Amino acid sequence: KLNSQSVIYVELLRLKVPNIQLSRLLLEVLHLVGLLVLWLVRRLRVLLRLLVGLLQVSMVVNFFEKSINSNIKMWMLLLLEIAQILI
Repeated sequence: KLNSQSVIYVELLRLKVPNIQLSRLLLEVLHLVGLLVLWLVRRLRVLLRLLVGLLQVSMVVNFFEKSINSNIKMWMLLLLEIAQILI
């Protein structure tokens, strides 16, 4: 024998079951979206690291090109002065 409160409680439980399933589905979808966002962020970080690395390499190469050019000019001037002293 069920009293009226028990019937109301059973009806509320029956009504809440789809909501619980929907909330679980929503949590699962949010979890998958979060995983997708994390994956994209990691890929972007790798891409940014690669770009920064390439930029640093080009800066180092540019620096050495300038220093090599200035060193060659300096050595040529030094050899020219030595040649002038010897002549």
